[in-house]
Amino acid sequence: MKNTKWKILFTIIFSTTVAILMIFGCSQQPNQTDPSQNDVIRKDVGKIQILIPAPNSGYRTLSPDFITPTEYEISAIGPAAFAPVTVTTNTKLLTGLAVGSWAITVKGKDVSGNVIASGSNSTTVIKDQTVNLTVDVVYLKTGTGTFDLTIDWSSSSVAINQIELKVDSDLTTDFSFIGSKVHYKKTISSGTKTFVFKLKIGEVAFANVIESVHIYDYHTTSAIITLNADDFKKAPSVAPGNLTGNEVGIDVTGDKNNKVVLYWIDNSYIETGFVVERKIGLGGVYEVIGTLSAGTETFEDLTVDVSVNYYYRVKAFNDFGSSPYSAERQITCVLEPPSASGVSISGEPVVGQVLTGVYTFSDPNDDSESGSLYRWLTSSTSGGTYSAISGATTKNYTVQSSDVGKYIKFEVTPKTAVSPNIGSPVLSDYKLITTPGDLTTDFDFN
Repeated sequence: MKNTKWKILFTIIFSTTVAILMIFGCSQQPNQTDPSQNDVIRKDVGKIQILIPAPNSGYRTLSPDFITPTEYEISAIGPAAFAPVTVTTNTKLLTGLAVGSWAITVKGKDVSGNVIASGSNSTTVIKDQTVNLTVDVVYLKTGTGTFDLTIDWSSSSVAINQIELKVDSDLTTDFSFIGSKVHYKKTISSGTKTFVFKLKIGEVAFANVIESVHIYDYHTTSAIITLNADDFKKAPSVAPGNLTGNEVGIDVTGDKNNKVVLYWIDNSYIETGFVVERKIGLGGVYEVIGTLSAGTETFEDLTVDVSVNYYYRVKAFNDFGSSPYSAERQITCVLEPPSASGVSISGEPVVGQVLTGVYTFSDPNDDSESGSLYRWLTSSTSGGTYSAISGATTKNYTVQSSDVGKYIKFEVTPKTAVSPNIGSPVLSDYKLITTPGDLTTDFDFN
């Protein structure tokens, strides 16, 4: 009878304990769908600080009109589930993310919720740290957008009676022509389109209006162009602006598609094209090296050599003449020297051991390494002044007893056999020299 009572009591105590534990456990369960609770569910978590840069001005439309998303949807793929979030600013701190690799996608939306821009980037989340990640969004040109243009010449006395319109060289009649105005408005496939309006009296063109337009998904690009009497049967009056340029892929052997890339601003809407001219040397004579279509704002000169002074200028033209020339631009193609990267020291920094300088050699002209210079340097403090070790001028160095307690670095100056044949010296991080048996290991008690 006594044993039975003890058994009953034990059963009651055990059942009560289990019930309390179950209730307590359930009450402590975090919200599995709330990303902010992930740090409760998972111990190894970190954060990502996302930055979405302002839209690039290179995406200007005709007006000029800059498209700005009204909100951004951020989604992520990684070691754990992530619920997309929407923000109206260009920054967002994502918290409670599981440690590991994450792919972040940002979609920019307009006021109607249409996705007009998208971008992605990846990073690795580190435990208890915040990782900064920039995600550049690119405006989409995969669907359709609208172009709305009005050309008005009512302030002139020119009696235009015919309009000819070409869109990317294709004739079209998708416009209205009433009095002294022509109006084009149409939803078309996204992309960069060139519109050429010819304003005629009979079969004679009295003015040309040419525009290259960026058409973006879900966006209306609009403009009103007003012509006056000076725009009819006239050459472009304003020179192309801000002529700039840079050299690309220059090398002495000529096997890397050497070129100079020019850029300018189209300041006229009545040109039918541009002429690019070049001369060699200050006293040279300009020659035409390119004739380009209306709306063009860049040109590649593929016939350049090393160490030659080139001068460039650009002008616009139409059926009635040419504009003034742009400002002159001088460019000299220069060879880049070799370089060294990833410079480090291999080997144990212990007396009697051989240390080896390690690095990666590169040359923009694909010339082979030849005669690179080496030095080994020491200092009594890690951040002090480093002095060269006499005679230590090879990639290898045997640690001496006199080096104990000092800090050592390896330096390489990369060279080739072809001019320009010498680059800038690059230093490795330091190594602390010890004697055999010294305890130099750092312990982590966490």
